[in-house]
Amino acid sequence: ALQGDVDARGISSKVADNIKLVDYAGFVDLVVEHGTAVSWV
Repeated sequence: ALQGDVDARGISSKVADNIKLVDYAGFVDLVVEHGTAVSWV
């Protein structure tokens, strides 16, 4: 989950322990690492 979104919604205490929180740079790293998962084109 994106840390910024979790913080903005005030739901930090509701995020399960097995959910990794990442910042936007971490999100970009995940996208680059895993590539396209779903494509509508």
